[in-house]
Amino acid sequence: METLQAGAARVVITPPIGVPLSGYFAAEGRKQTAQDVHDDLYARALVLKDGERTVAIVTTDLIGLDDEEVGAVRAIVERETGIAPEHLIVACTHTHSGPIVRPFPPSDLVPGQADEHYFRLLPRLIASAVIMAERRQRPARVGAGSGTCFININRREILPDGTLRGLPFLGRNPDGITDREVGVLRVDDATTGGVLAVLLSYACHPVVLGPNLEISADYVGYAVNFLERVLGGNAVAMFANGAQGDMNSIVHPGTYADAERLGTILGAEALQVALSTQTRDEVRIQTATRRTELPLNLAASPERQQEYIRFLEEEQRRFVAEGDERRAWDIEMRLAVARYRLYNREHLGQPYMPAEVTAFGLKGDGISVGLVSEPAELFCMYGMQAREHSPFATTLVLGLANGFIGYVPTPNIYTEGGYECEATQVAPEAGEQLCQTMIDALYAVYHLLS
Repeated sequence: METLQAGAARVVITPPIGVPLSGYFAAEGRKQTAQDVHDDLYARALVLKDGERTVAIVTTDLIGLDDEEVGAVRAIVERETGIAPEHLIVACTHTHSGPIVRPFPPSDLVPGQADEHYFRLLPRLIASAVIMAERRQRPARVGAGSGTCFININRREILPDGTLRGLPFLGRNPDGITDREVGVLRVDDATTGGVLAVLLSYACHPVVLGPNLEISADYVGYAVNFLERVLGGNAVAMFANGAQGDMNSIVHPGTYADAERLGTILGAEALQVALSTQTRDEVRIQTATRRTELPLNLAASPERQQEYIRFLEEEQRRFVAEGDERRAWDIEMRLAVARYRLYNREHLGQPYMPAEVTAFGLKGDGISVGLVSEPAELFCMYGMQAREHSPFATTLVLGLANGFIGYVPTPNIYTEGGYECEATQVAPEAGEQLCQTMIDALYAVYHLLS
């Protein structure tokens, strides 16, 4: 067994001001494009090699990247480094204060379109982080562990009248299921003994800042900056969002001070776990990729969606005529979601939702860690379920990775209603199918390592 090699790097991917910002695309406060840069956005990459196999993970401060964008990054990385496309996980932190990077349907509620010059450059910037990390490889040691953090909360709040709190801020449900596990992978420089990289996984929408007009990584930026500052040297800290479909920050909306406080709390817990973790240098790596075809939601068919849009338009006219501004505004938000869902369905191109799941396994004496990616805003129950049934001692879920397919809720959401129900493209059974694909990929890797 050869000694592990690893490299890490970061690249700034901040867009120019004037780009439309992602998330809250129908909310007050987002009727303009980005006016300022509060903090830079990054692509952060980690490359691991066991002598036979090289794998890479790159996390990006973006809301999501679709198959075409991920494919462009993978093609550049393969050409420059030889790393196979299925050995690269491209994940997004899902910040709601970053740029729109995919087309939106024409709408007065979206101030402009994605910046084409930035859009063309973005895959090269992301790939550059991986290329640099691959070139910086050195003898390394790796370990993993988990902790607990309480900066997230279930956001599906049921109001006294039985309805769910709606857009733009949704709600707080302290009795709802919440995933508070922090998964941590630590990679050391075996020569100097310093920390080379820390990868943490945690399930929580980066929405502390609400619908502001400044570019920011939200609490995520503060978490990784805290880790890099404390660890010192050239340490690269990376954040991968977990199954965060129903997870919001406990402060939403808030201030930059709130984002710093929550990010520091998360970063401190990740630091505690990282520094308590034993690392090993004799580690074998294996990979497995599984593709699945998720069934589509019949209620989101173009015909049904068009009927729903016509109904909402009639309701909006009625509320405007009655002078009910609050309900008219609520309908405006729901219309924006409905039109976006229709736009996505019409451009899907197949009668199912394709989803790629990739698992990496690292195993050796004293270490057993699995990393599994999924491309959805998956509800947290499924992330917890995947970890519970994983054969590895420690498992990190890397959500919003290798594609972006939107919400994949639990079946009860389809009868309860609410934003995620109105936004999802997939059928009620899709969540269990995607979760089982994640578990299957983890077991496939584990057996290869046995």
